[in-house]
Amino acid sequence: MGAIRKVQVVDLELNNLGSLVSALRELDLEVLVISNGEALKKDYLTFLPGTGNFASAVEALDNREFRQPIIEAASAGARIVGVCLGAQLLLGGSQEGPGAKGLGLIDGESVRLTSAGSDRVPVLGWRRVKFPDFQNSFNLDWFYFAHSYEIRTNLKGERVGFYERPSGEEVTAMISKNHQIVGIQFHPEKSGPAGLRFLHSVIDGSRN
Repeated sequence: MGAIRKVQVVDLELNNLGSLVSALRELDLEVLVISNGEALKKDYLTFLPGTGNFASAVEALDNREFRQPIIEAASAGARIVGVCLGAQLLLGGSQEGPGAKGLGLIDGESVRLTSAGSDRVPVLGWRRVKFPDFQNSFNLDWFYFAHSYEIRTNLKGERVGFYERPSGEEVTAMISKNHQIVGIQFHPEKSGPAGLRFLHSVIDGSRN
């Protein structure tokens, strides 16, 4: 992969960073884990991971003064990648935490998935993801999901990946704004070789 590149991972103490940090280091990256907004470097690619409750994550984001530095970094052209709950934090809000404001980097909200028949919630396990016009080399690869809420963007072109539930309902798996702000609902760090290749592609900014 050539020279070592540097990325930073936001630590909200609400998420298990070990798997993601290990996966990034497998890609020969120098990984900086940061626990407050003052430490955020605006010229690094920033990973925003997370698991758990949206409102609690927003509170942690603000208590650790990450909100403004992340928004400023994005405005300056830095790349931001949200994973799982981190992808939901990129949006304006979530049904899981009415009144809690996300970063608003992508217009939309996360919405509770419905449970009916074989469409069970939470979604746990492997799903085959379709990327109709984006990340074509990963089209129909399998990735690992663990979620109860769907990331929904208000602009059709920003939903770039989805999977199908047993009923045929399409659920958003990835959103992207100009390939600079990226939200990934699945866990690439837990998705084996395909996940590592996917992370490599996202970091390199590749579209295929």
